[in-house]
Amino acid sequence: MRTTEGVAAALVMAVGLTVGSPTDAASAATQGSVNDVVDLLPLSTSDDRRIVDTEGRDVLLRGANVNSLGEYWQGVPELDPTIPITDADWDSMSAHGFSVIRLLITWSRVEPTRGNIDQAYLDEVDAYVRAAAEHGMYSVIDMHQDAYSAFIFTTDPDDCPTGTTPAKGWDGAPDWATLTDGLSTCLTNGERNSSPAVTRAWNNFYDNTDGIRDRFAASWAAIADRFEGRPEVAGFDVLNEPENSKPEGELAPIYNDFLGDVVTAIRGAQADASFQHLVFIEPALPAADLSRGIVVPDPVAAGVSTDNLVASVHNYSESIPNGFTIEGLNEVVEGLTAGLGVPNWGGEYGFWDTEPETLVKARRYAADEDRLAWGGA
Repeated sequence: MRTTEGVAAALVMAVGLTVGSPTDAASAATQGSVNDVVDLLPLSTSDDRRIVDTEGRDVLLRGANVNSLGEYWQGVPELDPTIPITDADWDSMSAHGFSVIRLLITWSRVEPTRGNIDQAYLDEVDAYVRAAAEHGMYSVIDMHQDAYSAFIFTTDPDDCPTGTTPAKGWDGAPDWATLTDGLSTCLTNGERNSSPAVTRAWNNFYDNTDGIRDRFAASWAAIADRFEGRPEVAGFDVLNEPENSKPEGELAPIYNDFLGDVVTAIRGAQADASFQHLVFIEPALPAADLSRGIVVPDPVAAGVSTDNLVASVHNYSESIPNGFTIEGLNEVVEGLTAGLGVPNWGGEYGFWDTEPETLVKARRYAADEDRLAWGGA
């Protein structure tokens, strides 16, 4: 994630994320009722794998990731890990033709203590949703995580033996749902998910140790209930880049059960709504690193309908080595999602450390996204 001076400049490049706290957005968006927002119609999926509005028109969701409301570990306490979206930023995104924001939220703020949903935090989320809508943009609310949690980090670098490196924290689960069993936080290969502590935390989550996976689904139910009947919310991204912490054959049925539980919780919370929001599901594929394997969701095995279900696969090819070109991975994703009978939406993509080819790669990705009519952020 990157901090930028001009949000639009970075986002047009590909993946730069705007970061911050909600102060300015809240002041701009808390006045008035939901009827004050731009007339954004409810969205659904079509039989031929398109995202459409209630008039049957194609809706291409294109825009930016916004991480202003995330809770992140900060190793330098005097610096803020995020910055707010300003009125000028909203205006700039609108002027550049953005139709969506992927609004990152974190479970640690949704449910900071077990069983207690922070309604004040959901008010902040609501303010951003309203601000986006007032500028003609939908919101995809994304439950974000990186390396499982902000609460897994190395407190004393001297604890890490030769050949390992200290870990900084990231974002995601609350402290009470971060069950590492006291394993080492030191990174075995420098990659942020490579510590024994992160692997154990993920496995305890997938195994529903102490019911923490149930609580995650309950948090989503609370969010879905809060935004019931709100067409300016395009939908809900269940979990950002879930970790592949078990062998694929072992993880697949567990992962499908997990997705089934969350989708069912969301649908149940909106059972009486006039429409059902889109639900975006991701493969267990951290940062598009195919070298670590992939678990592709199976809606049938998960016991959920593909109606209003959207796949979201992130493409960092040619920045994170995975054996694929940008276009090659997109072709694989298109084939997989066609087999599932759902559309794909590119929730993240990006290119770095590739100068002078960075802009060339970003344009290639944009052209291929146009070809596939996916949309993305």
